[in-house]
Amino acid sequence: MLTDYYTTFTLKENTPGVGIYDDPSFTVVGYYKGFIQPVSSSEIFLQGKSAEVATHRLYTGMRTPIEKGQQVSQFGQSYIVISDIIQPKGISGVNHHREVLMGIIE
Repeated sequence: MLTDYYTTFTLKENTPGVGIYDDPSFTVVGYYKGFIQPVSSSEIFLQGKSAEVATHRLYTGMRTPIEKGQQVSQFGQSYIVISDIIQPKGISGVNHHREVLMGIIE
């Protein structure tokens, strides 16, 4: 079963700086379980005029509160969430898990 491979990841969201010269930072939202796997080929998503390339896919529980623009960290590597599409009853059709596309942060 896929959940046998789930390990803890950190979910962070962008927090704007307080002053006009402060850089935004990421604050921890929480710790969740999931499995990160490289995508088989680069998947490009066009939203507006920008293109985002997915390098990895996160499998996680249906109730994980993950949104586009958040950051996921696991085993010292960080990723930016580029697609948080939720399909009815999940990808598997049984409300088991959801798949989130992410791009690696180098």
